[in-house]
Amino acid sequence: MKSDIQQQLLDNLMSQVGNTQMTRIEYKFISDLVQSIPKCNFLVFGTGRDSDLWVESNKNGKTIFLEPDKQWIDIAKEKNPNIDIRHVEYKTHPSQALQMFFEFKKTGQMPNIPALPEDIINTEWDVILIDSPVGGVNGRMSSIFISDVLSKYTKKDTHIFLHDCERDIEMLYAHLFLYPNSIDVEEYNWDSNEFTKLNYYVK
Repeated sequence: MKSDIQQQLLDNLMSQVGNTQMTRIEYKFISDLVQSIPKCNFLVFGTGRDSDLWVESNKNGKTIFLEPDKQWIDIAKEKNPNIDIRHVEYKTHPSQALQMFFEFKKTGQMPNIPALPEDIINTEWDVILIDSPVGGVNGRMSSIFISDVLSKYTKKDTHIFLHDCERDIEMLYAHLFLYPNSIDVEEYNWDSNEFTKLNYYVK
């Protein structure tokens, strides 16, 4: 029954997004992993057309979304009033990525990190999906850094997925914060000379 629901959600989702977001294989891989973890704690950076898939995949666990765009929050809540979304404000711009990188390398401190609710910090997250904020607006420096920090608060494995990992900022920050001491599953397409858009790390 669970598989039938997942198939229907995937069919509906792919009919909406086509090839503009993740592939069906990628969506199913994350969904299957979440379903395989009893009472999974699943943190998602960003809401969108795929939010229902994540909620349904984790019906027996806890799924929380962090979203900077209040319009997307309203859209998601209108569709599912029970969805747990926390508004988060990013105060960064992609042009600051290198400056933030060098400041961290020099001081060990990452500037302009948004405040998070206490329960987000205190939860041991099993799975984290980084698909926000919009790369061209804020850059994903903060969300990648936060994911790394949260994984260190967890005694068990934290499975981290990074979407749009082929972009310069995502690649730089993933190698700084996610790649060390992790299992990096990074497919490389030798025909097109491109990385896949979704990277998977276990920390």
